Amino acid sequence: MKNKTFTLCSIIFAFLFSASSWGAKVGTVDLNRVVVGIKEMKGIREKLKAFHMSKQMELKKAEAEIAKVHKSFQKKSMLMNDKTKMEKQKEIQAMVIELNKKKYMMEREIQQFGKNAQAPVMNKIKIIIDSISLKEAVDFTLDTATGQLYYAKNKIDLTQRIIDEYNKKHPVKTN
Repeated sequence: MKNKTFTLCSIIFAFLFSASSWGAKVGTVDLNRVVVGIKEMKGIREKLKAFHMSKQMELKKAEAEIAKVHKSFQKKSMLMNDKTKMEKQKEIQAMVIELNKKKYMMEREIQQFGKNAQAPVMNKIKIIIDSISLKEAVDFTLDTATGQLYYAKNKIDLTQRIIDEYNKKHPVKTN
């Protein structure tokens, strides 16, 4: 992870220095600091924390239920025949598998909730980055932490040209 970060920073700095040598004006933004500094985001973080806590409570209830069933099984297992023991063990395993699925789904739900809650603010931030970048007459603006490009003076979408060129150079062979 440290190597990736170091490599990314090295590339960004090399790019910044080479960009300045050909006259490009580069703007930088620390998006993490921006997000933390925006007052509106505090309320969103609180909502996300409350949502996360409610989901954690659901998981704790399910975990407690499994622990209760398992403890009961351990107490009664000496009196059970092998077939009943196997069935009860399979039942407990199924409960654990279901709990793991539930954990995964909740993690995704929490991520989606956070993304949806932050999206309007992030869109406003993007508009402000564009506006300030234009006022400051920068050629492009990069996030200092990730190297992500947020603004470019002259944008050219090369997507279709790249697709066409690739398909021209590497045609699919049909049988």
